[in-house]
Order: sequence, then C-alpha cells, then structure tokens
Amino acid sequence: MLFTKLTAIALLAAAWCWTTDAAEADQVLYNVACPDQTTELKCADGAVIDIDDVSFGSLTDADCAARDKAISDVIPCLTLLELVAYRCDGKAECQLEKTKDIIDICSTPEDTFMQITYACVTE
Repeated sequence: MLFTKLTAIALLAAAWCWTTDAAEADQVLYNVACPDQTTELKCADGAVIDIDDVSFGSLTDADCAARDKAISDVIPCLTLLELVAYRCDGKAECQLEKTKDIIDICSTPEDTFMQITYACVTE
C-alpha cells in the first residue's frame, strides 16, 4: 500500500514538472528591431530574459509597427546572439539603443532589421 501511494505521488510530481516545462516552452517571444529604434525586451515580475536567437533580415520583410510578430525570412548571426545575450540574459528588462550600430556587427546591407527571439523564465 505504501509503495502504491509513493508511486502515485511520484507520477503526479513528474506530470506537474512536465506540464510546467511545456507551458514555459510555449512562451517564445519575438522583437523586431528596426534600424532607428530603441528595442526593449521585458518580462513579467519574477521572470528574466533568456535570449534564444538573434537574426537579421531585409527591412522590406519587416513590419516595424508590429514588433512582436516573427518573420520567417531571417539570417542568424552568432555575434549578434552573443552580444544581445551578454546585455540582456538574466535581466527582467533590457534596452538596446542604436539598433543600427548593433545590426552592423554582422556586416549587413543598409536596410536590415534585427529579430530577437527570447523567453521569459522564472529564476
């Protein structure tokens, strides 16, 4: 009887952990940073930024007004990822000013935007 109760408790605990991880994994956020704009990443209270990817693409594909919508035609840039992660990972909010200067790190053409993919995770 004790073994059955312990097994049930262990299964419930595993199910709770699995559903919590799945819920967090579904909360992928995007920020499209256009050249002359300051970019701000924010998380709710108790959560911090975890940068997943930083890419760039042609400004003709971007909607600078709808900054939280993902754009599929982008090119990854490891240097941008490292820079943005260094500045923003582990913080509740993060501002990136002079986005054009940051984008230029990857030797991009003139009219490009930067797309940041991140999650808000609890500490």
